[in-house]
Amino acid sequence: MNYSKEAIKRGVMGASIGVFINQAIFVCIAFKDGLSGNVSVQMMVNEFFISAILGFGIAAASIVFSIEKWSALRKTIVHFIIMSIFYFPASILGSWIPEDVAGKIGYVFIFILIYIICWFSYKNYWTRKLRELNYELKKRN
Repeated sequence: MNYSKEAIKRGVMGASIGVFINQAIFVCIAFKDGLSGNVSVQMMVNEFFISAILGFGIAAASIVFSIEKWSALRKTIVHFIIMSIFYFPASILGSWIPEDVAGKIGYVFIFILIYIICWFSYKNYWTRKLRELNYELKKRN
């Protein structure tokens, strides 16, 4: 499999989906607010690029989990690095990161914590599934 080509294909599709989701959320909020208010062109352009960057990055990074010869830990670490490359610039562009140092550290800590929680959740899930499979195989023999 050509992983680069597949990642770009997924990324382009993800960018399209990301922009669509962004616009759908915008329309829902606009309807909720009675279609009143003003939105600057700068804000719309920023939101477009943020959703395109994140959509591309999230979808393209998923290719990492298709590499069979890598361990689950390696896949998770590489995915974390790729997501950091896309997520943090988008966070800066969107002004999601707090201004103070403690807020920035907390923001990064939460991002890392999410990966740690996901890692242990998936590890426990697959360990349990393997035990069940082994039990079923032993029953058959």
